[in-house]
Amino acid sequence: VHNVYGSVNLRWRKIADEVEFTVVVMHSLSLRGLTEETITEVIQDLLRLWQTSMLEIKHCIARIERQEEINDRIKARQISTERRQRVGATRQNDLEVVLAEIKGLVGLQSVKSFAHSLVAQKHLAELRRSHNLPADAVAPHLVFLGDPGTGKTTVARLVGRLYKGLGLLPKGHVVEVERSSLVGGYLGQTALKTQQMCEKALGGILFIDEAYTLSVNGRDYGDEALATILTFMENNRGKLAVVVAGYPKQMDEMLDSNPGLRSRFDTTITFDNYAPHELMQMFMVQLRQQEYELTESAKADVAYMFARGVHSGSEFNARSVRGLISEVLSQHASVLMTLASPTEKQIRTISSLSIPTEWVVG
Repeated sequence: VHNVYGSVNLRWRKIADEVEFTVVVMHSLSLRGLTEETITEVIQDLLRLWQTSMLEIKHCIARIERQEEINDRIKARQISTERRQRVGATRQNDLEVVLAEIKGLVGLQSVKSFAHSLVAQKHLAELRRSHNLPADAVAPHLVFLGDPGTGKTTVARLVGRLYKGLGLLPKGHVVEVERSSLVGGYLGQTALKTQQMCEKALGGILFIDEAYTLSVNGRDYGDEALATILTFMENNRGKLAVVVAGYPKQMDEMLDSNPGLRSRFDTTITFDNYAPHELMQMFMVQLRQQEYELTESAKADVAYMFARGVHSGSEFNARSVRGLISEVLSQHASVLMTLASPTEKQIRTISSLSIPTEWVVG
């Protein structure tokens, strides 16, 4: 900044988070021989230059602050974008893992079809968003129908992870409850207990096993629990998913007992009892996980046992398969006790000697 009497030289530099300014005011006239009036005018003019330089400093500081604010916003957007990309990559990886686990389930074709349908719906939603079309997606409420031991609880946990991987729920955790977790012993306690469980499930799944036990024709506070759950579902649509499970006949009766209850659930999945070949597959998978293998004759004995049992009306499920494996391994241990120094192959291999006599073909 300058005029006829002098100039102001303004310099600045940024040190860490602070800005340092240097202001030099110089006059270009010799004051010797000047009248007092002229000297006063020169000094006043230099003061005006100083004031102008102070205003310039303020403007300079404002420009620096605006630029820093812009830089901070750009950096924040970059960090947010990188974070979303990382979260998206993690979510995609989690989704692929849970889909592989669902695909690897023995039987349960209805569950696999449901998972495939959800993935297709996600793809459709992404296509609609890419064309600026509305694409609302919420986590479906589900009804699981099936006998005990058909995989309902296992699938509920997988569905929680599936919903999270698809971005339908933020957490995907599963809160497993039953009648005693929801129904209280006196008036007012049931609503409080049920509300607490529902809130605990926010962001994930509330899984109610044997849900039909809540509907007992008004003989206790089970209906109050159902009413509380319905209200919570309505007020928190998209924030959690409710999965109710139980025997087909009893679940149908429960869903018909409360007006509007059935309509609140989007999808019903039926868990069929396992066929003999599915039970055999489950048996083999669990043995391999423990690094055992069966001889061909032992496989034939186990397969015969499953086929004969199912055809005679025996109820085999995942839990009973685990029990049968424990029985085989116990007998296998007894066989190994008769050997002085069993080899690794003998330890790993289960022959017909380790199969209970009543299972053996013929």
